[in-house]
Amino acid sequence: MSKVEHLRKVPIFSDLSDSDLKKISKKMISRLYEKGKMILLEQSQGETFFIIISGVVKVTRLSDDGREVILAILGESDFFGEMSLLDGEGRSANIVANEKSEVVTLSRSDFLDCLQKYPKIAIALLEELAVRLRKSDQHIESLFTLSARYCKYGWYFKRNCFENLKATRNKKSSQTRWKESNHI
Repeated sequence: MSKVEHLRKVPIFSDLSDSDLKKISKKMISRLYEKGKMILLEQSQGETFFIIISGVVKVTRLSDDGREVILAILGESDFFGEMSLLDGEGRSANIVANEKSEVVTLSRSDFLDCLQKYPKIAIALLEELAVRLRKSDQHIESLFTLSARYCKYGWYFKRNCFENLKATRNKKSSQTRWKESNHI
């Protein structure tokens, strides 16, 4: 399959003509990554936009205790690397090839040039970023709900354990007082 045919499958490029896609594809470079290969490193300077031609990659970050947290799994026709190209900040996450993966890349200057020349790309990119933001909001909400539920039941569990312990102590205490008063 040609680069143009692959670009046609990518949502942010799908509304462009074949001639426009051909112009963009000429600026792209193909790269191959073996399974387990680091494609992007969190906080590194972003100079490249990536589109997955084949394979699967995972988007990860490291937790405070050093564990890998998988934020997303991306496959054919998905893209990544756009955020740091737009805001000039370092990469927000690591990208690792989950299997042998082929990508095409576009330099930052060519990517920004495409956004200026083809407003349809910019609009589609905004739509995609809005979808991703909504998914993140839902994920955060579910984590918050889970955390609140855990705290609620954790508090309930602690309270009941404490009350049971207190009741057991009171029962033993009253039994001891009864024994003492009855001289047993």
